[in-house]
Amino acid sequence: MQNILDLRESALALKADERMIAFAGFSLSSGRLPAPKQGILKISASCRENGSGYLTLTFLVDTESNPADRSAVKDLFGQLSEQAVSARLNGLIDLFVKVPLDFMAPLEDWYVEEVNLYFKVLKGRERFLIERHLMPALESILSCAFAAVEWWASDAAPPAGLKGKEERRGMEGAHTLRDLFRRLFAGGDRD
Repeated sequence: MQNILDLRESALALKADERMIAFAGFSLSSGRLPAPKQGILKISASCRENGSGYLTLTFLVDTESNPADRSAVKDLFGQLSEQAVSARLNGLIDLFVKVPLDFMAPLEDWYVEEVNLYFKVLKGRERFLIERHLMPALESILSCAFAAVEWWASDAAPPAGLKGKEERRGMEGAHTLRDLFRRLFAGGDRD
């Protein structure tokens, strides 16, 4: 019997094991929207031994189940392209990859967009790159305003995957945002 690879399950497992380093709330304002839309940006990092790596930006925008608002938000995120980001980051990124997440979870109230940015030198520069370069670039491209970046205390966070499952179960109050992302992208608590 052949083993069948379930791409959705594989993608969900990868999302659940991302190393979240920061998050920030934001407000999207555009003439295309009847009112500003609120969202949150989850920032994860993956560094290699040689110091290179990538940042994964996962945007979640509350569209309140309104198809017109969802369409307008999708159009706004259509402006988030490799050319737009590269022009504002002056050669800091080496590769830009958008990842469609619509197939991962039925999120009628939310618009979800994910972008991966690859850097030749990332390790130890995450905070500098995000606060000094990336956030201003995103505000310019998306016509949005970000709240201050909240940095995740990674030393206090439980390990990802099954290894940290027991530890995560007892952390309901302190890590509800991480739990929200795990529920959205990992389909809830997994065995």
